[in-house]
Amino acid sequence: MADTSEFRAREIGNQILDYIRQARLQAGDQLPAEVEMAGQLGISRATIREVYVRLMAQGIIVRRHGLGTFVGQVPIQDDQTYQTGFAASISAAGFTPTVDLISVGRVPLGAELAAEFGCAEGTEASRLLRVFRANGDPVVLIEDHLAPGLDAASIDLDAYAIDLIAGLTTQTNMQGTRIDTWTTATDLSDERAELLELPAGHPALHIYSIIHSEAAGTVCVAWAWLNPRLMELKSSRRVNLASPPIITLADEVSPVAQRTQRSMKPTQGKKESRK
Repeated sequence: MADTSEFRAREIGNQILDYIRQARLQAGDQLPAEVEMAGQLGISRATIREVYVRLMAQGIIVRRHGLGTFVGQVPIQDDQTYQTGFAASISAAGFTPTVDLISVGRVPLGAELAAEFGCAEGTEASRLLRVFRANGDPVVLIEDHLAPGLDAASIDLDAYAIDLIAGLTTQTNMQGTRIDTWTTATDLSDERAELLELPAGHPALHIYSIIHSEAAGTVCVAWAWLNPRLMELKSSRRVNLASPPIITLADEVSPVAQRTQRSMKPTQGKKESRK
């Protein structure tokens, strides 16, 4: 860009996205005039014009000749900091969340999943496949594997489809729940791409989660694939400048080879733990 570095342009674009979300603007709502938005952000009108061009290319804003600039398609933001759940994230973005429960059944566990649950390979366990939608468009595909001792037939599937923890609470003690997650980049298989209505091989964010309960141990291993056209992740960290510094969310970068099966051949990964 002529006047604005790539990093600065992205930073300003994110500030405009934050403004849209905080003002709870919907698709079709009008944004402030360029001069007003530039004043709010403390930047020049030339810079805001450059950033608007970038956002228009992404479909986030739309310019109508003689009328002004309007909100287009804003990515749904899932805040990983507080684990509010995908349905809550979709609602917060101004969309109507729905969930399709694609399949429920028991399948034999492979070696890695069996190791996570501390059981023998081939042990049968419940597997659930669901898709979260925003105004009918698929945004997240989730594949859950429950601990062998949990039977999906006994779970409140209506509650489970929307909120995994709430659904599991109907069958096991979820006190002291901890969720460890690894976020990676991957390419979608034909089946997953079809469920997300994307081309086969399309890149997507993949989240591998292990859900622990102090009382019951590992209760669920979940894989989630996010539609990158419609959803993004947010994660915030608070740093206590004590000695040594204390960070509320711990990042861990580990060799890709250790997570090949978990992340479906990722290119890079990040682990977060939260209670």
